[in-house]
Amino acid sequence: MSGRGGKARKKTSSRSVRAGLLFPVSRVHRRLKSSTHHMRIGSGAPVYLAGCMEYLTAEIMELAGSAAHDNKKLRVTPRHIQLAVGNDEELHQLLRNVTIASGGVLPHVHAELLSKKKNVPSGAAAVATPRKRSKAPVPVRKSAVPKSNFSKKAASAIAKNSEVTVLSEKQLFLGQKLIVTKGDISQVAADGIVHPTSSNFSHAGMIGSALSRVGGTKYMEGVAAVEQDLPVGGVAGSPACNMAAKEVIHVNSPSWGSADCQGNLDKAVRNILDYADKQGMTSVAIPSIGSGNNNIPKLTAAQIILRSIAKYFVGVMSSSLKQVYFVLWDEESIAIYTSELNRLDVSG
Repeated sequence: MSGRGGKARKKTSSRSVRAGLLFPVSRVHRRLKSSTHHMRIGSGAPVYLAGCMEYLTAEIMELAGSAAHDNKKLRVTPRHIQLAVGNDEELHQLLRNVTIASGGVLPHVHAELLSKKKNVPSGAAAVATPRKRSKAPVPVRKSAVPKSNFSKKAASAIAKNSEVTVLSEKQLFLGQKLIVTKGDISQVAADGIVHPTSSNFSHAGMIGSALSRVGGTKYMEGVAAVEQDLPVGGVAGSPACNMAAKEVIHVNSPSWGSADCQGNLDKAVRNILDYADKQGMTSVAIPSIGSGNNNIPKLTAAQIILRSIAKYFVGVMSSSLKQVYFVLWDEESIAIYTSELNRLDVSG
């Protein structure tokens, strides 16, 4: 009771407090009424809309804070918000037509504009074009790609000879580099090279035939020593004898039209990276998995592989991997991977 004998007034509470929200429900209601003149606005509509806005804001700021922390920054900038939206598939789909001011721009160079070497991946054709022998490995020419599109370290790390050419490169915000190359995967000087195979470690495909030809009997003996019933998406390693790499990572690639083909391809890529991390590898070379004899469309394979790699590095606390090479040989795959890599909004 009050001093005058009347009832004590209850403490007023806003609609946001009653709904358990931080965003102003009443202000959202006023905006809805001002922008929708000929529609009836229910009492629950502004509450629901404010709740959705608060959830999206909290989700974006959480991811942006993680990006700022990974870059050792104390303040969240628009660039971190851009990275947060680009790394999340659902947020990227929702805000694909939104431009974030000062969020930064991404390089986009069409594959047709990149000057390429006329390389022949097969060893037989290489003999037909004589070259002068030199004691040191032949470096990649600076004119092969624009200077701003790849680093000298990436070229020198992979190019043991002129059969491998660096075409495009993108750096993730955690520092890892995704590099598109053209050439023979058996000539790539990475810690691990990936061999898409079947459950019985078949080497009937183009990559398998090249590895068995270069590796010889010693390599095949190493494969036989680790042979097992490899499940779809499973991986196993064997020594890379007579090759520039240190180890061959065999992965059972899914076939197009099989049950959960895209999910198994995503799992295969994650298993490859996880295996490489456990072995302490700093670089791994990956072909276009599944787009050969397994008939997965090249565009679909490229999108799944790139998305899986980006998600893997976002999800792990730390990784020994610093470079991921995409080793391709046909112009169609090179154009697809170069275009999709430029669209991948995860650069630092």
